[in-house]
Amino acid sequence: MLLIVNESGVHDMNPMPIKITKLLPSVTAWLVVLMTFLALPALAQSGRAVAEVTGIARDDVLNVRSGPGTNYRIVGALANNDRVHVLNCQMNGSSRWCRIEMITDMRGRGWVNARYLTQGAAVQLPIRPGPMPGAGETTTHRVKFAPGSSGAMLDATLPPGASRRYVLGARNGQMFDFRLETASRGLSYQIFNPDRTFLLDQVPARQGYRGQLWQTGDHVIEVINRSDRPQSYTAVFSVR
Repeated sequence: MLLIVNESGVHDMNPMPIKITKLLPSVTAWLVVLMTFLALPALAQSGRAVAEVTGIARDDVLNVRSGPGTNYRIVGALANNDRVHVLNCQMNGSSRWCRIEMITDMRGRGWVNARYLTQGAAVQLPIRPGPMPGAGETTTHRVKFAPGSSGAMLDATLPPGASRRYVLGARNGQMFDFRLETASRGLSYQIFNPDRTFLLDQVPARQGYRGQLWQTGDHVIEVINRSDRPQSYTAVFSVR
């Protein structure tokens, strides 16, 4: 369910109680114009993370905002059990915000507080990354999927010359998808089989990987920053 609200009409689960503006037929045309303006080209559905809205009080909604914080304008609202595509997440102070895309024909996009996006069967949520390595260092992070899900998303930042190795347990015959979401041209990655042979030799971040695994055990995906400045990215994993 998608609701259009006025600036004083809903809350982001903040203490101030406020009323919800009812969606009337007279504003339907305005809704179409607004969400079309906000919509960006749709991404491929394969491997897209999905989340469900939960934890909203009865007769309340979760604000969808134009940016990652309560200071951004309200562009819509979601109710409990609404499902959305999760595009990426980031921290704003002590709160984590996720950029989402509505699962509607209009594909409207916005930002919501991540605490109200929960996991379930076939639902994947971005997972908080491990500690950030120092310049030139290599760190290791074991990837764990939420119960009932088939993938995960991890946000991270690598200093110059640093790398991060993601350890992912998988079985022979499973299909593995991996991609890096980043605007950086300085990132690359490589994938190792459990016996430490190459599953995929080093490729640039813009190139995704999809293929069938042929060994059982811990596979290693190493993300490398070969640039002279810190680089941020989201690593997206899926095993089926």
